[in-house]
Amino acid sequence: MIKPETQHDPQTLVIRNPIVFFHGAGLDHTVFASQLSFFRGRGLVAWVPDYPGHGGAEDELLNGIEQHADWAARRITERTDEPVNVVGHSMGSLIGLSLAARYPKLVNRLALLNTAKRMAVHPDLLSSSKAGTPLCLDLLDEWEQVGEGALNRDLREKVGFKALHSDLAACNGFVAGEQLGGIPAPTLVVAGDSDKMTRADQGRRVAAEIPDAKMVVLEGAGHSMMKVQSDVVNNLLLEFFKDSGANDE
Repeated sequence: MIKPETQHDPQTLVIRNPIVFFHGAGLDHTVFASQLSFFRGRGLVAWVPDYPGHGGAEDELLNGIEQHADWAARRITERTDEPVNVVGHSMGSLIGLSLAARYPKLVNRLALLNTAKRMAVHPDLLSSSKAGTPLCLDLLDEWEQVGEGALNRDLREKVGFKALHSDLAACNGFVAGEQLGGIPAPTLVVAGDSDKMTRADQGRRVAAEIPDAKMVVLEGAGHSMMKVQSDVVNNLLLEFFKDSGANDE
């Protein structure tokens, strides 16, 4: 396990490709506030699209991870002609996996936070979110690391049960299989040793099947590492993306 604490001089960095973040289930772009501030403060191009039906996006909800990946590909090509560096958290990591497999020319490098080949969702989460009862929020509070649940609960209440259920169902229905072996992008898989929802051993299985992947396990990190250990995660991502435009051509 490592806990990187390296600080970087922005003048020494070469990150040519835009950075796109994909958020987790029932959440929106605000979960990556620290990352946007960190990268934009260094003069880099970074953005977080809200999925349809989330945050400020008023379109109809999407069905399934593959449909989200197709939507993500359209959003990327609307904004840039360059391949992008992708960061996906939880559900967003599944979207990142699918995007990198289905549209390899769009993804320069891929970072997966709190990921798994199969994110099987507890039946109580699915039934409660579908019914719009608070049990699903209680369970997520319990399973997310102490201090994370309360932060995410308020946001999930704001985004709404309908979006949460749609996202959980999408995660539950997706399995990353043979496509992992066809992902050409250099990949960073980051897990937390205290994550109860996507365990570190699940992340290791993902990393083992992607040809050019490396694995990092953060000590004391749970399921919202980008919020609770933002400095560590930010510097890990910075190191991973540094010089990627120059070295990967």
